[in-house]
Amino acid sequence: MINPKVMEAWFTLMAEAAQGTEQAQTAFKNVPSGDPEAWQKWMRKFMPGVAPNFSADGFEDQLEEWYRLMGVVPRAR
Repeated sequence: MINPKVMEAWFTLMAEAAQGTEQAQTAFKNVPSGDPEAWQKWMRKFMPGVAPNFSADGFEDQLEEWYRLMGVVPRAR
């Protein structure tokens, strides 16, 4: 299970990106894939308040499930 603080920060970042916040849009353009170390680096840069509590285990799978449910195709694909 993912830390609720991480999910809250993730949804806040999504809302900011939808509103056009440049930093949030940049964050989503640079979402890593596969490498837990890359996720840690990304979290430290774009969600520094939750980075110490973040575990990449399972996060990418849950993110992929969210993409599927929402009908989102990441730009990189």
